[in-house]
Amino acid sequence: MGQYPESNALGDVVYVRLYVVYGNKAYVIKYTVKFVEPPFNGLADMTKVGEQTIEVSQEPTNDYSSVSFTLDLEAIAALLGAENTEDIQMQALTENGGLSTDHTANNGGWWLTATGAVTNWGSNSCFFVEPTSNNTWTEFHVGQYPDKAAGGEVYTAKLYLTYGEKYYEVTVNFTIGEKQEIVDPNELHVVATRTITIAQELNTSYAWSQGVEVPYAAIEEAIGTTNYHLYGETIASTEEDPEYTDEYTCTPYPGFWLTSAGRRTSWGTESTWGISVAVESADESLVFNAIQFPGATAIGDSFKGSFYLANTEDGAMLQVNVIYNIVESIAAYETVGADTIVMKVTSDENSIELPLAEIATLLGYESEDDMINASCLRALDENGTFGDYCQPSNGVTLTEAGYMAEDASIGIYFDGGMIYTYCNAEQAPSAWKVETQLCLENDGKRYIIYITL
Repeated sequence: MGQYPESNALGDVVYVRLYVVYGNKAYVIKYTVKFVEPPFNGLADMTKVGEQTIEVSQEPTNDYSSVSFTLDLEAIAALLGAENTEDIQMQALTENGGLSTDHTANNGGWWLTATGAVTNWGSNSCFFVEPTSNNTWTEFHVGQYPDKAAGGEVYTAKLYLTYGEKYYEVTVNFTIGEKQEIVDPNELHVVATRTITIAQELNTSYAWSQGVEVPYAAIEEAIGTTNYHLYGETIASTEEDPEYTDEYTCTPYPGFWLTSAGRRTSWGTESTWGISVAVESADESLVFNAIQFPGATAIGDSFKGSFYLANTEDGAMLQVNVIYNIVESIAAYETVGADTIVMKVTSDENSIELPLAEIATLLGYESEDDMINASCLRALDENGTFGDYCQPSNGVTLTEAGYMAEDASIGIYFDGGMIYTYCNAEQAPSAWKVETQLCLENDGKRYIIYITL
């Protein structure tokens, strides 16, 4: 039950009757509402139990990209005397300095004016502060109204976590930094690639897929930093001549709505699917999520798109190839471990050691030999799924693109605690590099091997 804002007065009494009807019978409920003076007239009548100041910064933006901060809600609850964090309210200040729970942004957050007063989205709003999860006061996003802020400006929001007559004050200072020049697009160049596969059941509700992680360690190894800038490909982009864009169209930014060919487009009739790297976060990995445009996908569809994590100082980029499959159902596999390896491929055999006995135990095999004899090695097919073709019995053959195919030129197999690579000399490619994935599996369990060839 609630009020239409500013339509009631202190002392008013209103009522309504609701009827629950079945056949010719009705159960009547009469609600009577009395509008009374609030128990606390504002901060002056409440007790302050603590405070902290949060400093966040961001360059001027032309989108709704954000930066984040966290609060130790358990510690704040203890100061407030609240047994359950769910009982705590978050409030902001109105233009006249009163407390407000009228949320105007996502998840129980606020759009705010330049002075930090609650407002609605529009010409009067300058920035937003909103929880990443609905009414959960632990992690927050802070961002700008597009194309409004200038470098050097500082916006301040006063937020109040309240419980009964007590409050905890959080001051958020949001500094707008000077716009930094992004590296010249002509200087962008791919130094490494990685392929990930995202599967999702068909839906029409703008539901995000389960995320797939790219470890920050792999990003730093490739481009020398984890302070990446995300690019997609334009409509005019081709495989031979890729054209990069950082004009984000899919929220939360950075993200893109995409055509069926994986090219950046705006939300609308040309959209088929989308990606974002801001839907969820992980401590040690960047998380890619995908989404379907309602009515534009069908079970069995497989989409591909390339996205680029760029070092803005030297233009080095990690190319992340995303394969997005729309499926009828998703089989649950438990990942029991992973390895990341690099191996050269020549017409001669090359080998490195892997802990195959330990992997066999993790997968539930009696021994390494049992695992190898089970022909349980899988590689990615062109749809980005681990196929069931195995050739030879303890190995797989791959195309130069890193996908599993019968009698392809690149061979990988296991034997005696070692992993071997080889190449058919007549089909050997010239200087070449590709990243792909293998897995060993058994009874719903998988051990993933990220391999650079």
